[in-house]
Amino acid sequence: SRSLVRLELVLVNLIIMYWLVKISPIAMIKNVSIPFIAAIGMYLVSLLLKNIGDSTIWQILSIILCGITYITIISCFKQERKLLLSFIYKIKSPK
Repeated sequence: SRSLVRLELVLVNLIIMYWLVKISPIAMIKNVSIPFIAAIGMYLVSLLLKNIGDSTIWQILSIILCGITYITIISCFKQERKLLLSFIYKIKSPK
């Protein structure tokens, strides 16, 4: 029942955003679709890795592998790859 209440809150907020700010709910959903796909992929990898081991070192390695999985999936999309590379260049550039 909690998830339904949260879903209702999300739907109400989407309607309010459209009504007040004129931001399309479809545009908002499209903006989060790629990170959502990457998060699902990372979740599936985490389920697979969880079954392999349960030591502390393995858990840390699993977190690193999940992060690599997320970045790899994000990098498959051109617009997200440009955003990621611009972030990396911004970090590396001297100030």
